[in-house]
Amino acid sequence: MSMNRRLPWFLPIRVFLALVLASFPAPSWTQESLGIAVVVNDEAITEMDLAGRMSLVLALSGIDDAPESRRQLLPQVTTMLINEKLQMQEGSRLGLGSFRIDRDETYGFVERSLGLGPGELVIFMEERGLSLDSLDDQLTAEIVWGELVRSRQSQRPIFEAEVEEEYQRMIAAAHEPHYLLAEIVLSVNNPEEDTRVREDIERLSDALRSGGRFSILAQQFSQSASSRSGGDLGWIAHSQLSEELAEVVPKLSVGHLSPPIRTLGGYTLILMREIRPGYQVSDADIEVTIRQAVFAVDEDGADAVERVSNAVFSLSSCEDLDSLAAVDGGPKVSNAVTARLTDLQDDVRRQVEDLEPGTAGSPVAGAGEVRVMMVCERVEHGLPTPSDARNALEARQHDTIARSYLRDLRRQAFVDIRIQEAR
Repeated sequence: MSMNRRLPWFLPIRVFLALVLASFPAPSWTQESLGIAVVVNDEAITEMDLAGRMSLVLALSGIDDAPESRRQLLPQVTTMLINEKLQMQEGSRLGLGSFRIDRDETYGFVERSLGLGPGELVIFMEERGLSLDSLDDQLTAEIVWGELVRSRQSQRPIFEAEVEEEYQRMIAAAHEPHYLLAEIVLSVNNPEEDTRVREDIERLSDALRSGGRFSILAQQFSQSASSRSGGDLGWIAHSQLSEELAEVVPKLSVGHLSPPIRTLGGYTLILMREIRPGYQVSDADIEVTIRQAVFAVDEDGADAVERVSNAVFSLSSCEDLDSLAAVDGGPKVSNAVTARLTDLQDDVRRQVEDLEPGTAGSPVAGAGEVRVMMVCERVEHGLPTPSDARNALEARQHDTIARSYLRDLRRQAFVDIRIQEAR
């Protein structure tokens, strides 16, 4: 398999996590503390691995580093490390085990993300005695799993008909109330897991209500593709909410956290970040591309307008104007001009503001001529675009594939959890 070394856009969060973890003073581990916490197929996760990740989560999430906090979050941290181990094992199976990041490329990206100059990341790490290999391992795991999911996604193309359907649905919903949401999702892969997952999501809810940072806990624990951006879902129209979420989300105030919501795939926590009314179009949002046809006339005004009206009545595009201009005695047609409605002269704006693309306006008589305006294209900025629709479909597809892929890896794996509190 060829390796696409594109850097994930969510890399800065992971880099920050790795740097903070590496910055903690190394504790004096005893021999007992180096025991095996979990065996994943034929590889071990040590108690040191688990303790280090726990320190990371507590430090960044704003949760007090107390024994009770560690006990509450232990199941989620254990699951996180198990999943990462499975993902890297799958990468090795498919020929990505030897992949290592290009330090020049990746470190340059990291330096820009952290506000460091070229070459300053290595100095930053060395001055603090931090392990470059540890940072490399963290970034490698992120890129390998992303590549595995994208590889499967490339085998399931999204067709233009699907994009058009999604686009029309988004346009239809544009005038509804919209909610800016973030989520934490824990999956339930079989009925036997329901109670445990419910308890896990309640622990996360307690941690958030105790001051935990939503974006960090989402990035660490959420099993949705949105975890890469701290749980950010973007703006969601009311009609886009699932039946389960539609019962809860409209009742949330800005800044408030939902109770655990049972969904088809598991349990979800929703954070209401912002609310806005439906999209309200204004002239400043509308951009039109227009052309003008000028007909030379000899008859009086009324007869000239009627003749021109008949000539343009059947036109359906700006290209039709060119065909009409090619006929002897045809009009002179201007080049296309693109502008916002608010930037047009008042008389021109009044002629075109209500026209649909491919529609000619009412003829306007002048001295020895009749002018007709036609709108070639009309774009309402602020409304969803076909590109937005495709991006939304791809994000949902990526999420579905990633969940299914990881679920299959878990079902096929031998996982021996040796620490009782994490079971």
